[in-house]
Amino acid sequence: GHVSRQWFDQFFGKVPEPMRKVRMMGLWGGFDGAIYPEFDPAIHCLDDNWDIPAACQHRRAIDWGSGIDHPFACLFACKNNAGQWYIYDEYYSNDPLRTMIDHLKTVSDMYPWPTTSPYYGATWADPSGKDWMRAAAKMSDYAPGYPSMNIQPARNGVWEGIEHIKYLLKPDAALAGLDGRPQPRLKIVASRCPNLIRELRSYRTLKATESGLNPQS
Repeated sequence: GHVSRQWFDQFFGKVPEPMRKVRMMGLWGGFDGAIYPEFDPAIHCLDDNWDIPAACQHRRAIDWGSGIDHPFACLFACKNNAGQWYIYDEYYSNDPLRTMIDHLKTVSDMYPWPTTSPYYGATWADPSGKDWMRAAAKMSDYAPGYPSMNIQPARNGVWEGIEHIKYLLKPDAALAGLDGRPQPRLKIVASRCPNLIRELRSYRTLKATESGLNPQS
């Protein structure tokens, strides 16, 4: 009645370390509070009527993924002159039949990314995927007709990244809207980014142990 060792190793080898006990034994009690309790759809989410402002700086961000529980993901974002970021779309796939080049082709097809425009810059990506970054730089070799991608390694500091997102989520009186209410530096088009919103809501730390909080949370 037990699964094979081969299946066990293959399946749980793809599950991120902080989630393994949860998937193996349902130990939700091993997790502490939400990392982003500041996230509030009422102030951080935009509806479909929102249009991309002119003269914004556009960027993409890629997580290469590694299986069913860790899908390939790409976010499309732009920043205005006041320093506010708008995440206006996502691509999210754990289809095992799709190759990395298939994913990159879909990312290219979703929005034009003119390399000569001053408003469209580098795509940031998980620095562990050096092979994929090299493949993206030679897209025309693998997918004739597709432009090469300028992909740069992102900084992978977990806690630094968490603190920066918290900073972006915090409303700032200097960015008050027409109603005078402080606005955050990060907003998301809700209907186009359901997976991002789900992860913002479900992201948790492990409970403190003798050595403190787990930095892999």
